[in-house]
Order: sequence, then C-alpha cells, then structure tokens
Amino acid sequence: MSAIFSFLKDKPMILMALLIMSATAIPIASVKASPAEIHVPDDYPTIQAAIDAAGPGDTIIVHAGTYEEALNITTGKDGLVLKAAEGEEVILDFSDRAALGLGKKDGAIEVYSTNVVIQGFKIIGYDITGEAWSDQSSSANFPTIKASKDADGLQVKENEFMVKSGSAAAALLILDDCDNVQFIGNNVTGYVWGVTGRGEGIDNLLVRGNIFEIPIVEGEVPWAPEHDDAAGVGVQLWHGNNLTVVDNVFIGSFDQATGNYEDPEARCNHYAVSTFTTYFASEYDYQDIVGDIYIRDNVMTNLYLGVSSFAGGGVIESNSIYGNTIGIQLGQVSGTWATAPTAGLDIVGNDITGNTVGIWVQSFIVDGIYAMFNNIAGNTEFGILNDDPEGDLFCAPHNWWNDPDGPVVGGAPMSGDVISDNIDYEPWLTAPLMADPDGTGVVALSLSGTDTTLEFPDSNVDVVVSGSAEVYVATYESNPGSGLMGDIGNYIDVYIPDTSGLTELEIRKYYTDGEIEALGLDERGLKLYWWNGTDWVLCSDTGVNTVENYIWARIRTDTTPSLSDLTGTPFGAASVWPVGGAILPVDLTPYVLMLILAAGIAGIILKKTML
Repeated sequence: MSAIFSFLKDKPMILMALLIMSATAIPIASVKASPAEIHVPDDYPTIQAAIDAAGPGDTIIVHAGTYEEALNITTGKDGLVLKAAEGEEVILDFSDRAALGLGKKDGAIEVYSTNVVIQGFKIIGYDITGEAWSDQSSSANFPTIKASKDADGLQVKENEFMVKSGSAAAALLILDDCDNVQFIGNNVTGYVWGVTGRGEGIDNLLVRGNIFEIPIVEGEVPWAPEHDDAAGVGVQLWHGNNLTVVDNVFIGSFDQATGNYEDPEARCNHYAVSTFTTYFASEYDYQDIVGDIYIRDNVMTNLYLGVSSFAGGGVIESNSIYGNTIGIQLGQVSGTWATAPTAGLDIVGNDITGNTVGIWVQSFIVDGIYAMFNNIAGNTEFGILNDDPEGDLFCAPHNWWNDPDGPVVGGAPMSGDVISDNIDYEPWLTAPLMADPDGTGVVALSLSGTDTTLEFPDSNVDVVVSGSAEVYVATYESNPGSGLMGDIGNYIDVYIPDTSGLTELEIRKYYTDGEIEALGLDERGLKLYWWNGTDWVLCSDTGVNTVENYIWARIRTDTTPSLSDLTGTPFGAASVWPVGGAILPVDLTPYVLMLILAAGIAGIILKKTML
C-alpha cells in the first residue's frame, strides 16, 4: 500500500480522480420528504404497513377496496392523515374481530398520537348481538375507534359507520384526558354508542353535523333481572368541560322497545345526548369542574330521552325535540341509579313538542337555570314536571304553552300543556314562536354587550345598546295581541332581565322594499308599536330610516314603553293610522288640540261667510 501511495503522491491528478470516485461510491441514506403522501396499495399492500412507514404529518390515501385489518396508529405519528381516496369506495371491515385478533377492550382502530385525521371511509363494525348482556350494555366494550389519552386533537370526519346485521358497539370511544376531539359530518347507523367519552377530564369534545340512527338493544338489569334494561346512545360524556353538540340529527328506535320503562327500577339509556359531570365529581371524586355543555341546532326524535344533563352550566338552544318519552331531563334522583343535580343551564329557543313529558326537572341548583322562549306544546302528560326533592321553584316564563291563556297548572290536559306545581311560568307567550329557518328550534336568541349593536339576523333585528345589558329577541309566528291595522305581519318580543346598566335601547326592525310594496303600505309612515297587554300602542320615540330600511324605536326611562316595561314585550310595525281605534296613540292631547284649532278656524270662516 505504501508503494501505491508513493506512486499516487507523485501523480496528483490521478489521486484526485480516485478520491472523487471513492466519494461517489459512499452510500448515502435516503431522506424522506416530509410530509409525504403514501398510497395504499400502490406503495404498501396494507394500511397498517403504510402507518408503520409514515412519519408525523404524512397523508395516507387508501384506494378502492375492502380492507380487513386492525389498525394501530402508534406514538410518533402526530398529525397523520388517514383518508379514503376521493370518489372511491374504501371499506374498513371490522366485522370479524376474532379473525382480526381483537379482544373485548381493543379498538379496531387505536390512536396514540395527536391531531390524527380519519376521513372518508365506510366502516363496518362488529355485531354484538351474541355477546353477554353485561358486555352489550357497556360502552367500554368492542369499540370501533378508540382514542387514548395521547390522542388529543383527533378528527373523525365524513365517514359512514354501519353494521352488516344487528348492532355494533361504540363508533368512537374516548378515554381519560383526551381533549379537543372532533367528530364531524359522519353517518352512524346501527351503533349502540355513537360517541362515548368514558373517563375523566375529556375537554372540548365537538360533535357536529352528523346523522345518528340509533338502535335500541334490550336485556335485563344484571343484578335485578326482574327489571328491564336498554341501551342506545348518540353522545355520552362522563366528565369534562365544553361539550359541544351542534347541527346533528338523532333518530332513535324507541318505538321498537318491548320493556317496561315506566318501572322506576328499570334502566333505559336510549337518548341523544347525556353528560354526567356533576355525578362523577360527587360520587367518584373526579375533579369538581363546571362541565359546561352547548347543545344547539339538533333534531332529536323517537328516543326515550332527548337530552339528559348533569352539567354545571351551558345552553340547550334551538333544538327540535319531539316524539320522545322525555324531551329534556335535568338531574336525577334515584335509589338505584345515578343521583346528582344540574345547574347554570339556559334552555332557550327550543321546539319541545309531542313528547310525553317536555322537561322533567328531577334535581337542580336554583341559581342560573331557566327555560325561556321555547315552544312547549302538545306534550301529552306534562309540559314541565318539577320533582325536585327540595321543592325549589323552576324558572320558566316567556314560553308558549299551546294556548294564549297559558298552561294548565296541575289539572287534566286541555289545550294548553300541563305543568306541575313549583313552576314560575308567568308571563307566558300568547302566540307560538316562529320556526327557525335552519329547521331546528324556534327564532329566539340572547346576546350581551356594552355600548354596541347586537345583531339578531333570524329576527331581522338589531338592538343598539347604550350602556350594558343582556337582550333577548324572539320572533312570533303570528300576532301575539289583537288588531294592528296596516301591520307588516312580523312581530317580535324583547326581554331585558336587568335594565339597571342601560341608558337607552334602540330597536331596529329591518324590512325590504318588496315587502312594503306587496302590502301596499306607505314606507314613510312606518312606526313601531308595543303591546301593553290589551292594546297596540304607538312607541313615543319611533320612526323609519328609508335609506337603510329599518323601523326604529328608542326606549329610555322617559319613553313609552320605558326600559322598565321590557319584561317580555311584543313589538309590531305598521305604517297607517287605521280608523276604528285598533291602535291607540300614546297621548291624545295633540290630536284634541288640532281638532279644537280646526273647529275654531272653521268657525271664523263660517262667521266671515255669514257677514
């Protein structure tokens, strides 16, 4: 070697050439571009092989076909996107768990990384029909997708969950401390548990834009077989803050139930949405948290129960809850099952109709919980039933009870819904509220602000707040009073719970030129009127902005109506002064003076003529 080196040392050009050649011969490890796009089966024959090869942020696109394999998205795959190829039918078939080597607690898809996306698949679950009833009735068993505590930010969207026959268990099971999970735009058919947050501290769960067709499975209470037991759930959360369930359709199967669920010792977990935060905090020493819920713009029907709340705050707003045994249940008192209250809940703008019981109040904390501006109508036994063991008064004014004369208190059902004792129901609405244009609930909304303009687009109303206030605006389906010639056919209700922070409130009711022309009304004469309980009365400070097309009324302590009158006040608009006294002016003095003056002038003219 030394002789060769000595030879090359004297030949620098040859040495340089050899060094270049040797350098090019050194193997260089390939560096994968990130994020990468991986295709199955083109790049890898199985989905799991693609997952194993993928890095953080990669996208796996699965092409048409049926894939029968359990999937494990392990740690180190943060931001992985697993999606079906656009426009192709990609089936994940988990119907044979034994062949897939899955135990009872295993998920067919298990997720252990953050911000994973599962999108666009047709997912076939395992039929639990032949399993022991104790296993069928528990949301912990046979999950399709299981999210661990490390799966924060999981998105499950635009999938079709189905079962070949019978019923599957959970579409999505979420375990302790798994936060910010989103379940969006899925169709879930035949799954006993749609989305179940089974654990402590599951925060910021969002369930939006899904269709749940919920089966009911029945058996016997395991420790008391003489009592019936049933399951079939849309969304369940044991414990967590900020549960948001919006724009979903929940269709149950309670018409197929065979058990006796009027038996107080029976159990019927057949509902759209339920949260148990206050129960697990008190009974199992979970962290004492608010457990707020936001249940908006959903349809819930043919269930034992629409919404069950053991929450400490939040809203149930603008839902259509109809054709169930119980529309909404607040808290529970039971010698056998969960006992805990609910609190701090606003129930506003819902259409609660055609249930056996509209709202069943079992246990609640008084401060900050109420039901207002709902249509509670056609519920066959009770509109609201208050069974709170403390005998506390439940706040439920400003609701429509199916009769202008209000609800029936403790009597036999008549045209108005029946309510029990201990319901504060006055004042009530004298006409139904208008259905929300989005198809869920009714047009009613509350907003708060300071020195600002609050917008209520479904009511075509703005409210200009001078000072600070919470403002409720609702839209009636029809005239809540009587008369009002020359009206524009649109009536609203304005309610201010506390006017102490206000100096002035300006209501702006918008209209279109086409509406006014079609009614044959004079735009320049448009005014706002308020219903004083017996008559439509012209607001004392009112007019029209013909440039921006709104009718306005300014309300202060020195106006009619005054701020103190806004305790749930109907307003209407009209443009002509009708003959016959259907509308009363605030003060007739100017008109009387005008008549006297006119009579005086006529007398002078007559006197001169006679002379």
